[in-house]
Amino acid sequence: MIKPSIPALSTTLCSLLLFICQIEVASALVNIHRPRSSTIRYRSNYHRQSIIHSLKASEAATDTVEEPVVTSVNDEIKTNIMKTNILEQSPPQPQAAQPSSTTTKEAWKPPSSPQNTPNKIFKIQQPQDLLSFVVADERLSIVKVYASWCKTCKVFDIRYRKLASQLGGGDVVQPGPVRFAEMQYDTPANEEMCKLLNATKLPYILIYRGSQGKVADFQCTPAKFQVLVDTVNDLLSDDGNGNDSVVVDSGNSTAPAAVSNVTTSSLDSQQQQLSKDGDHNTNNEINALKEQLVLMENEKIEMFELMKAQIEADKEEIAKMINVVKIQKSMIEERDEQIQKLSGEIETRDGELAAMTKNFNNQVKENNKMEQELALGKSQVADMTNRTAEAEKTISALELKAAIREKEAKEKERQTKALWASWERQKIKYEEERNSVRKMAALSVKSIKTKVRVFISRKD
Repeated sequence: MIKPSIPALSTTLCSLLLFICQIEVASALVNIHRPRSSTIRYRSNYHRQSIIHSLKASEAATDTVEEPVVTSVNDEIKTNIMKTNILEQSPPQPQAAQPSSTTTKEAWKPPSSPQNTPNKIFKIQQPQDLLSFVVADERLSIVKVYASWCKTCKVFDIRYRKLASQLGGGDVVQPGPVRFAEMQYDTPANEEMCKLLNATKLPYILIYRGSQGKVADFQCTPAKFQVLVDTVNDLLSDDGNGNDSVVVDSGNSTAPAAVSNVTTSSLDSQQQQLSKDGDHNTNNEINALKEQLVLMENEKIEMFELMKAQIEADKEEIAKMINVVKIQKSMIEERDEQIQKLSGEIETRDGELAAMTKNFNNQVKENNKMEQELALGKSQVADMTNRTAEAEKTISALELKAAIREKEAKEKERQTKALWASWERQKIKYEEERNSVRKMAALSVKSIKTKVRVFISRKD
């Protein structure tokens, strides 16, 4: 009764394995990077030089035709922006897939390093660590609050570490303008402090500046990472570090932000060239295109994060489904072993019953033989009775002998009847036991069959 369910389980396992392969291929396609920023920067410089040549040509022709020159410059800017968008949409180069960690049950933790390691992020283990980190010096200090169960924090961590590698202040020889730290929300020592700091919507950013204390705090999702970059730029500008400390976001590992920054810088240079000619309409158009480009980049980042989070969730669900299928398969195998064991016991009982039936038949044959002997004895008694007339001397002896034989025959008959009744009772008892064993086996098979059907219906 179990054999028909085995192919269904095999089909289910094959479909699950195929779905896992599809998820792995999708994750490999998601983990891709855009063209290198150096190539984009080279092409942006080429576009900027072409715009400069166009501007020079327009200046040479201002005495004759002025309006068409502005139109040509606008067309050149639009063409350059379209080329930049084409660069963004160029075929991505595949990147080596990262090993998946959904099968492990351990909580995710960023790969933090100790405080004294150069160019790394400081790990805050307790409230005293936060105080020590903030008052260490007067540089700008950024603290990221995350949780091990937060999938958005995993995506945000990649760009956060890119920013830390740009502006990190861990190097003693050449200290950076900004120091970076991270604090885990779901650590018992930090949870109360995070609630006091109102850092409950993750990922959350806390920005401090030495003796001034906290200067900014806000929730920062990966799609709003540019808000963090702009805030750091503003604070560094207020601190008097000048343009050397301005942050350029290079998080191309999660989204094509490098293309956006190069495009923005290219548009800034174009805007400066056009502002010299006093073309305010072109500047407004460039600003509108810049805002549209930033909006498109944010939408791309949101779509990328949603796809990545969905893939991670699907991997976890598949792992759970595989574990459930393995458990159900082991249960079915155990039931199969129990059924085989019961079948062996039934076969043993059938063999014993066959042996007892054979013995009973032998006893019946012996009883028939004894009845024949009894009939023969009776005939002999009758013959001896008929011969009593011939010899009176032998009558008493013959009668005595006949009586003795008759008594023995009756005793044997009584024993035979008792033995027959005993065998009848044993036969009834073994028939009842056989029927009960068959009923138990039928109930067991029916129960297992019902559970397998329920399991298959759930899978469907």
